[in-house]
Amino acid sequence: MAESGDPPPTSLSEDDMLELLSKKYDFLPRSSDSGARPKVSPLMSLSEQQPPTHFTYSPVPPVVVPAKVPKIPLFSGDQPTPRSEVSFYEWRHEVRCLRRDASLSDSQVFQALRTSLRGTARRLIVSLGDAVSVDAALRKLEVNFGEPTLKGVSMRECP
Repeated sequence: MAESGDPPPTSLSEDDMLELLSKKYDFLPRSSDSGARPKVSPLMSLSEQQPPTHFTYSPVPPVVVPAKVPKIPLFSGDQPTPRSEVSFYEWRHEVRCLRRDASLSDSQVFQALRTSLRGTARRLIVSLGDAVSVDAALRKLEVNFGEPTLKGVSMRECP
């Protein structure tokens, strides 16, 4: 319903509307396909369009991929060695192999070492504090679980 100040709506035929619009837009000739819509060219040619006055740059933050920590078999120092664990010598061999791997940092090796320890062995490493190195941890475990000669006891002294 039109308000009192609005002009009455007019109905135009398709030809009248095309004629009015053709004054503002360039239409391509109508094809034989009755369902095709007329193609409209831009109001301004590409050469007349102004380039943007500013660009916005939003850098993509770098993706941080957490380092892969290798898995070492479990070791607790319990005797006899539980079925789910390995002996100290096997465990130490795994740690030494990881230390030779150039693709792993000392932090990754130490994290793998820590997560593989259980029971007495874990308590020994925890007692060293949080700033312990792989070398210090291995020395502590070697003294407690290594060969008796490395513990300061010679085989002659054993009964």
